[in-house]
Amino acid sequence: MKDKKGIELDTKQTVIAIIALFLFVGLIYYQYTALAEAKAEESKEQKMYTQVQSQVREYIQQKELFESNQQKAALYDQLMPKQADEPQLLTVIQHQVTISGMELTRINFAPRINQDGYTEMPFTLSIKGSYNNLIELTDQLRQSKRALRIDSINVNQEGQSDIRAEIKASAFYAQ
Repeated sequence: MKDKKGIELDTKQTVIAIIALFLFVGLIYYQYTALAEAKAEESKEQKMYTQVQSQVREYIQQKELFESNQQKAALYDQLMPKQADEPQLLTVIQHQVTISGMELTRINFAPRINQDGYTEMPFTLSIKGSYNNLIELTDQLRQSKRALRIDSINVNQEGQSDIRAEIKASAFYAQ
């Protein structure tokens, strides 16, 4: 009986060992496939993360470009407003004449000239003061908040150190 029991035990042990081996191999296979799926998922998430980072960088660049364009548009709107806005132009010119030390004696607007995309407003400034003040005024006009073009300056001496000048210039506004 020992032999039979010993053989039975060996057979039972063998069957249990084979079952344990199959379970062990099954668990290893399951772990391997789970690891492969996790790596595939990690790779997919890494690609998505990289894509999102790229989109965020692009968004930031677009935002900076938009802000830059808004600043340029605001500057353009100031230089070339959508309306003539003569009161604002007169205020700017009077301010620049005052800063330069000149005296504004008269300003005349000529008929407007329609151009492609904008309108030109020619005007003539009659001023008096010193030559140095005239140079300062031309510098002030060059730095104006409105787009201005000086077409000509006619200067006549008046007295010992004063001059009388006539500046033909143009301001612009968008159509």
